Amino acid sequence: MPKKGATMSAKDAIGTEQQLNFYTATSVQLGNLVVENMNVSTLSTLSDEVKCYANGGIIGGNFMRHYHRQIDYENKRLIVSSDFSRLSIPQDAIRADAIVSLPQGAVVLEDILVGGKEEEFTLDTGNSGYINLGMERWDLKKTGENSSYAEAHGYSNLGTGGRQIITSSTIRTSFAAPMDTMQNAIIQVDTENSLLGNRYLSQFGLITINYSLKNGAVYFNRKKAEAPNEMTYGFVPVYQRERNAFVMGKIYQGSEAGKTGLKVDDTILAINGKELSHVAYATYCSNLNAGVPSYVLEGDAVTLTVLKDGKPLDYTFRKYPLFNAAGASL
Repeated sequence: MPKKGATMSAKDAIGTEQQLNFYTATSVQLGNLVVENMNVSTLSTLSDEVKCYANGGIIGGNFMRHYHRQIDYENKRLIVSSDFSRLSIPQDAIRADAIVSLPQGAVVLEDILVGGKEEEFTLDTGNSGYINLGMERWDLKKTGENSSYAEAHGYSNLGTGGRQIITSSTIRTSFAAPMDTMQNAIIQVDTENSLLGNRYLSQFGLITINYSLKNGAVYFNRKKAEAPNEMTYGFVPVYQRERNAFVMGKIYQGSEAGKTGLKVDDTILAINGKELSHVAYATYCSNLNAGVPSYVLEGDAVTLTVLKDGKPLDYTFRKYPLFNAAGASL
């Protein structure tokens, strides 16, 4: 039985503060790795997505900083070693200096240029998306002449403390770093931290992390994909467990969806004829874990049935570029 120790408060990426309870476990086995007298902590994961993964816990940076690791996205492998020389790094990999922060063990890349401004990014190899900028440190109207942005109102990206309703933005701007340069990078601005998430990191196929406190580094394979041409239907569905259904989770300002008068939290009854008025939580979780979407957004246009003022109403929304050809915001 783990022995309980200290407690402390901590915040997740969207700023939700929770209490952590610390314990000491006599032995923990992770694959072929056995760790004795390991410190573990517990917290309440309020987000339905986090609960869905049905795992025993999250291996955090505070533990991982004791081991170097290599993430092979293409072959879905994680290699961990206390000896960095045992990790095979491709000869053409690009090295980026990094700072390993204590006590969290976060891996931070500094001096990355975004829209001509220096920024530091934390590697987020958990559930994060593409590239996220800390919204508190950015004035979107001053991102530069070569940038454009689109504003949306709705739920924030995933955090352990759940989601918050915020006004977020997506910007298209230059993004330069030691490992690659993108002239039209799509960057989300909706968290309190600047993060490089899995959708960004997986483009390299393989990344290797040296967790040395004084010589920390991240090795990136040559990039295999270009920045996407961001397309949208003007809305993003979000599953809400309280209703066992999907709701309007985010609506872009100026979009067709926004002009109809639809609001965040309006219940979605169907998408392209797929019934969504009652999706059991177990079914939602099973689909999420299997990588099978509960609905499909594809084609030049989608049909949507929404419960509005107690009545089912049908809508059709066309897909369009989030940024128009002139680069102006919506």
